[in-house]
Amino acid sequence: MDFAARLKVYRTNAKLSQEQVAEKLHVSRQAITKWETGRGLPDMENLISVAKLLDVSIDELIYGEVRSELTRGFKYESKIEYDLDEVKHFDLVVEAAKNIKLRGYDGEKLHVSLMSDEIANLARLLKIKLDDQKKILDLTLKKDKALTIATLQENLFVEILLPKEYLGSVELQSKADSITITDLKQTHLELGGKLHEINLEDLNGRVEIDCNTDLKINCANSKGRLEINQIKASSILHLSEELKIQALVSGMKNQIFFATKGSPSDDFSSESPDLTIELNGLKSELIIDLGSV
Repeated sequence: MDFAARLKVYRTNAKLSQEQVAEKLHVSRQAITKWETGRGLPDMENLISVAKLLDVSIDELIYGEVRSELTRGFKYESKIEYDLDEVKHFDLVVEAAKNIKLRGYDGEKLHVSLMSDEIANLARLLKIKLDDQKKILDLTLKKDKALTIATLQENLFVEILLPKEYLGSVELQSKADSITITDLKQTHLELGGKLHEINLEDLNGRVEIDCNTDLKINCANSKGRLEINQIKASSILHLSEELKIQALVSGMKNQIFFATKGSPSDDFSSESPDLTIELNGLKSELIIDLGSV
């Protein structure tokens, strides 16, 4: 993708018309058309303004390079990228981490960034193995014997960027203190392992959580279906106030309780939900708290 194509993609994703961009930059619509058809380029002042308006970096606009949202300020970093040319099912296994951030972006490469302030020699101590099969890409992050799981859970931050153009379904397994998932559209996402906090934002599709630890789940600006499968666990789901939900209970001896901004409330399920929430499994409890995100 060249600059013209990237500019059009980012403008479309921002849900802005050429006229709206032109108005905000104080240029003509014809200038925007020239930039998006490769018949002209913005000067530096307009380039900076465009990047700020579309919430992307100048490097992303010009070169298509994606910068990690987490790398600023970390003492040690290790990165890889991998070219893709077809839709893939992503099977991701991260042995352990303090935080894993998984997000979709407009590009053509898989990006993985490892970051820490305490773990030096990340590339030597943590090995990323890729196995690219037909329609399936397996990514495994494994530690050296010199590292403990506890060390990773305290000091390792991982960011994985998935190209939306080639995004099929996604599975992620890990022992992580927290996982943040953003901007994945029309996909089936499965999360499993030993987790404590899950943050979901700007998702549209089916999310399946298989985890038997007590969870804190934060969910904002998301639509589709959220399935929580647990055995003898007690979890809380915090929802942004604008979400309309439907709550379903399946499995055996499971219970759902409702709250609004931390106070107990009646069932606020809607007949036309944005998000359907299903609790499955055995002897588990889920509190759904509206307006607490």
